[in-house]
Amino acid sequence: MTGGNGIWNRAVFDANNNLLVGGDFNFVNGVGNLQGIARLLPTGASDPSFFPSGFSRNAPVRGILVQSDGRIVLGGRFTVSGVGSIP
Repeated sequence: MTGGNGIWNRAVFDANNNLLVGGDFNFVNGVGNLQGIARLLPTGASDPSFFPSGFSRNAPVRGILVQSDGRIVLGGRFTVSGVGSIP
């Protein structure tokens, strides 16, 4: 991982050994508009297929849960929310 802005609060691995990181940031490894959530491949590179859309947050991501079906649940003190899609 190179570059980024802000703070990481939580990091968890998914079933494919990718690292999901959450916090108060907008870009990692030169990939922007991340809404405080990013997925890094086992090599440490940003996953180019992972792009959060359809939601916005106005507080840091403080929790990440990967469900058994692979869906990702984010936690935090959000007052702006929505149902989004993250491939």
